[in-house]
Amino acid sequence: MDLKSLMQLRPFDWRWFIASYCFLILFHLLPSFLVTGSKSAFIEPFSFLSWLGGGSLIVCAVIGIWSKGVTILEPGLATVLYAFTIVGGLKPQWLFGRDFRATAWQIVLLLAMFVIGCIGAAFGEWLQHRK
Repeated sequence: MDLKSLMQLRPFDWRWFIASYCFLILFHLLPSFLVTGSKSAFIEPFSFLSWLGGGSLIVCAVIGIWSKGVTILEPGLATVLYAFTIVGGLKPQWLFGRDFRATAWQIVLLLAMFVIGCIGAAFGEWLQHRK
């Protein structure tokens, strides 16, 4: 697979977007809440960000392995929606403030989650083509 064929525009596959979001909920969020039982583990910024980023990276890599063809954008966008869902549902105090800094952190978090999701999916695609 050369770089030119990888960079060609292709239609957005909604099935993998929905599957990625559902897998993130089912295999990342649900087990986390079953283990912790409360929101207390997500109060500190470092533990919250490492939990969110690490789990999303693994789930997106699995999506990249399972999908046929190149599926990188769909898990990345599903990860943004997932992060938006998590931040809206948990409302960590360090991320919600009344100043510009809190809004900037939210934007940085969503952009970072997009990059993490795309990196995980690209790693999964690499493993898929390596077989």
